[in-house]
Amino acid sequence: MVWLILLYLAVRPTGIASYRVKDQSGNYFLHKFRPPERWATSSDDLIMTGEPGYFYLRPTRRFNQAEITIKWRQSDDFPLEIGVLVDRAHWQYITKPLNNPILNNLSWPSVAEGSYHLWQKQPVYLSWQDFINNPPPASQLALYNFSWPLAMVPMLDNYQANTNWQELPGKWRGSQHLIVYVGEGESLAWRLAATSDSIKPLAADEKVVEVNVYDPSNIRRQSSRFSLDQGRIDQEIVISSMDAGVYRVEIKASPKVLFTLTTKQSIFSWRDQIWPVFGPDFSWQIWTDVPDLTAQTIEPTSRQVISVGGEPLSLDNTYEQYHIITNSPISQIKGRGGDIQFSGSGVFSLSSTVFNPYPRRVDSFLAKNPDINFIAADYQAPSCSKQICEASAVLPLKDAFWHPDDGYQFIISVGDNQLSTSTPLTIEEIQVKLSGSNLWQAIKHRLQFLWSKLKS
Repeated sequence: MVWLILLYLAVRPTGIASYRVKDQSGNYFLHKFRPPERWATSSDDLIMTGEPGYFYLRPTRRFNQAEITIKWRQSDDFPLEIGVLVDRAHWQYITKPLNNPILNNLSWPSVAEGSYHLWQKQPVYLSWQDFINNPPPASQLALYNFSWPLAMVPMLDNYQANTNWQELPGKWRGSQHLIVYVGEGESLAWRLAATSDSIKPLAADEKVVEVNVYDPSNIRRQSSRFSLDQGRIDQEIVISSMDAGVYRVEIKASPKVLFTLTTKQSIFSWRDQIWPVFGPDFSWQIWTDVPDLTAQTIEPTSRQVISVGGEPLSLDNTYEQYHIITNSPISQIKGRGGDIQFSGSGVFSLSSTVFNPYPRRVDSFLAKNPDINFIAADYQAPSCSKQICEASAVLPLKDAFWHPDDGYQFIISVGDNQLSTSTPLTIEEIQVKLSGSNLWQAIKHRLQFLWSKLKS
């Protein structure tokens, strides 16, 4: 009888499995709440004192999706998201919202369609579909967990295309998310050269570089993958364009990979993060519209005092994140040399004319922006009762990274860097419901696979 129970637990013939945990000690399946310095040490309760926090789920087989339900104390009203790791080499997660206090407390009139909501400072749209069919200017709109099509970016007046290649200063570490304006009749033109500055040999997944290019209609026009086996890789991206618009050039790469970037475009920016590497004697300038800037360095020789909007920001320690609130719509960042990563909700540019065709994201600085008249979101507010709040999110697991010993890795993210030992997030329970193919579906898929092999 015991072996039948063990076999059932291992195979999960119904395709469904559920797990729950209420403390840091966890169990065989839900375990490893990391890093330890971001969880309370005085108690075994699930108390987060820093963010983000991580945990692992180790089921006996793989599944297609996970529905994660988290219960937390209502007094800990923080922005809260849950995510799953999909790419370990580039540390990329798919995240979903659980709680957004700004939207929970917003008193504007709203319309909804399913989980899609539109808040309006003054009523303009009668339905969600009206909004989609005739959207407002991007400058009046803020988004949360909702993508905005780039095809809606207007043509820039008096734009003149460059005809010569120009190499960007310094080198650029890891993944790049470039937003590039291409004029009417102009071609998207970029060159990249990839090398590694790692002392140790790169692992197989760290050698892989993936480049994807999306046109103004959000259609992928080019995709390529290559491996850094010979020490250097050169790639050229040239795509002709009939109409003016914004292209996205997304480069996925390990932080151990450095790029030299060359382009013919004159209007471009990096979205959400930028990681330049400059020589020790090079004085650099970067401009950004990020309201809450995060800076970090992993190199001892890059520790320095930089200037952000005229205010000093001292990077005293490696691997420590430093934050500063910017005081103007566009801020200049200045420094000398270094290997420093910058991140935040917005864009970064090598020009003082910062190009950002996207609507703003919903964050704590929303109230300071009088131009925002509309907020669109794919979001369901949590349910709260007897001082406990509860919310769920569904995450796809088909492409999630699977660690041979620990299973899936999940991230709990709390926005605005609000957590500390005095202002923690107290989690009452984490429940995970997994779903996937049942035993008969698995057998059918296997037989179909074998039959296709026999026919080929």
